[in-house]
Amino acid sequence: MSRAKPKLEALSFDEWMRLADEAIKLNASLSIEDLPELRWADWYREGLSPGAGATLALEER
Repeated sequence: MSRAKPKLEALSFDEWMRLADEAIKLNASLSIEDLPELRWADWYREGLSPGAGATLALEER
């Protein structure tokens, strides 16, 4: 059984950041804390998924 994905509009910023951090850990063995200051809040407000935010973060590091 797969876990249901939460709807983007239902995610708080903290939940969104937690999911983005999980994606970064899975893909790069890093944490959000290991990355420079990025546009996390902008990406959240723009409606990007946590995975898309993680991808952008890794591209911009």
